[in-house]
Amino acid sequence: MRHNKIFLLVLVGILFLAGCELFQPRDPQPPSDNNSPYQWLQPTTWEIVLTDLELAFKALNQKYFLDVLADTTTSDEGFTFIPDPNVAHTSGQDFTNWGYTEESQFLEAIFSRLSTDTTNTLTWFNKIETTLSLDEMQIQADYQLHLKFKTASREAYPEHLSGRALLLIKRQNNNYWQITRWEDAGNDSMPSWTYLKTLQ
Repeated sequence: MRHNKIFLLVLVGILFLAGCELFQPRDPQPPSDNNSPYQWLQPTTWEIVLTDLELAFKALNQKYFLDVLADTTTSDEGFTFIPDPNVAHTSGQDFTNWGYTEESQFLEAIFSRLSTDTTNTLTWFNKIETTLSLDEMQIQADYQLHLKFKTASREAYPEHLSGRALLLIKRQNNNYWQITRWEDAGNDSMPSWTYLKTLQ
């Protein structure tokens, strides 16, 4: 009988210690939208970072996008956007301190104008990865953005964009990978990501 009590106490102790992690706070995640087939993925690799950017447009959820950008409130360093110089010099838009806050405002403006009747897509291709360290990657990739705006916004915004991005992606304290720097470069065939930012 005494052995049974000791065994029971040991078992309770083990279960208690194992359950302690249940009460530890975890990093915030975008809310799950069970009605959407496009669910945000935890960015445990740099590849998933790019996937989450794609999902943001398919799901029309700007938080998916923002959650893979470095923010000084949750990360060691913030996000910086470096515009396509050809557009920046002629647009009059001030990109001097374009960071997480400016990106959030831009995304809110654009996403509010996108149509929900069709799929908006961001596609990455010709990706070149360079390992800078165990926790830092540089990714060069071409992008194409196909957007469908609501009727009232269609004349003001281009619906097909393309260019090349140079991304610096780092593993943060929460073990998630996030973009700390995004350099944009346009091409002659379509407006670039930078151009879209000048229209908000």
